[in-house]
Amino acid sequence: TKEILSKQAKRIAEQAEEHERLINK
Repeated sequence: TKEILSKQAKRIAEQAEEHERLINK
């Protein structure tokens, strides 16, 4: 369903942000 996809997209976006934080450090 769209809900599951949106939840996964949010998780991926959060993980990407964390990744960039670690790389920028």
